[in-house]
Amino acid sequence: MSGVLAEGDTLVVTDLDRLSRRTSRLILTLDELTTRGITVESLHERVDTSTADGMFSVTLLGALAQRERDRIRERTTAGLEAARNRGHRPGRPIAVKPEQYETVLLLRGQGRPYRAIASATGLSASTVARICRGDTPGHETYRQQQEIQPVLR
Repeated sequence: MSGVLAEGDTLVVTDLDRLSRRTSRLILTLDELTTRGITVESLHERVDTSTADGMFSVTLLGALAQRERDRIRERTTAGLEAARNRGHRPGRPIAVKPEQYETVLLLRGQGRPYRAIASATGLSASTVARICRGDTPGHETYRQQQEIQPVLR
């Protein structure tokens, strides 16, 4: 961007966070651009840095935006921690039941093909292949918690 802009140009941004996420970096960027004779206009905040009031507004808005981002991060972290304390695991739920997982390994150990295992367990052949390759995270927890008996459908 800096190689494209020249003195007298105006950089138009939709929102100030597009220019920088941190207030300190925003101020440094604006200072560099101002030193080079480049003004910045924000369409969302309707701010023009060619005036003293515009620079003040940008600094204030940048600080408020950073504060809000930090508070969102704190609330998200607190929420995830509270969910973990309640026993909830964040992320996508495990779609393959522990019994299916063990059944796939048992049948594959007997030499059965993926498609036969898939029809016997109700899983897709690609899921059976992933289980056999060990590409299904999350099932180690089940195996450690209890001894699971394989079940055929």
